[in-house]
Amino acid sequence: MTTPSNSDFYYKNNRLQKIRGFYHTAQLGSLTKAAAAIGLTQPAISMQIRALEQELQVKLFTRLGGVMKLTEEGIAFFTESVPIIKSIDRLFDEFPTHYHEKITETIRIAANHAALSYVLPPVIKQYNDAVPSMKCLIHHAHREQGLKLLREQAVDMFLSPRWTGLQEQPEFEYISFARFIPSLITLPSHPLAGKRMVSVQEIAAYDLCLCPPQYYAVPGLGDFFARHGIEKSMKLEFEQWETPRRFVETGIAISISSNIILDPVDSLVATPLLHYFPITDYGIVIMRGHSLPKRIILLIEMIKALYPAGVCANGLTIPLEELEPYL
Repeated sequence: MTTPSNSDFYYKNNRLQKIRGFYHTAQLGSLTKAAAAIGLTQPAISMQIRALEQELQVKLFTRLGGVMKLTEEGIAFFTESVPIIKSIDRLFDEFPTHYHEKITETIRIAANHAALSYVLPPVIKQYNDAVPSMKCLIHHAHREQGLKLLREQAVDMFLSPRWTGLQEQPEFEYISFARFIPSLITLPSHPLAGKRMVSVQEIAAYDLCLCPPQYYAVPGLGDFFARHGIEKSMKLEFEQWETPRRFVETGIAISISSNIILDPVDSLVATPLLHYFPITDYGIVIMRGHSLPKRIILLIEMIKALYPAGVCANGLTIPLEELEPYL
């Protein structure tokens, strides 16, 4: 019985090294060139191939002058070895980059105030649970500010209601994810709460609080009263939606907003004003034709999953036909 030598044991237990030596020799047709390609000596490559042939019990090469030519068995083995070597090379090439991205990459989002306050929190919570190592950098931006950040590649995506003129800028792509109802926001005990086809005159009879016009999430709200020949001044005006909410909750005033600002257990009531304003479409704006990183694709899919088809009302999704009495 023959006792295997130390070198036989070494090469039998370094199959990857043997396959790599074989692969480069087959590709380059030369032991010398293969040795130079992988940083070994020519005798080392020769020993690897000899050990591989002994283990497989086939002849892999024939030598024609100084050229190493594959045998029929060598061709078959080379065909099997190519994807293995390429996979290993890809692993070593890509792993450091992918690992670094996993640890340090940041998702950069721009959003208008309503999306920032009411859409993003549950989305970011879900995303953080799925990818806890990812960081998020969030910018508050309105319309052209958000588009400017996209153009400058300062953000990956911009969350905003659709507005007139966006479709005239072909460098951007708009992905709709939810529709919200323009509503009168009141306490449940307010006389107008839940009333169908509430009139502009009825609304004007009460003190109103709103955020500044540039932050309106309801199209046409800016000249709503003027269009109906009513002079109406705001009782209170604030720079963000959370503050008007608090004053509505105290009963000091009422407000007009999309119902994006309410949730299923809210203390306020949203009475639809669909006979005056269109449904508000919210979406994600990205640069058209740009390849999106996987992390952004995942985030977009999470946002869309949180808002299934239909119209959102107080954090729930309802069929459009249920809104017909308010149209």
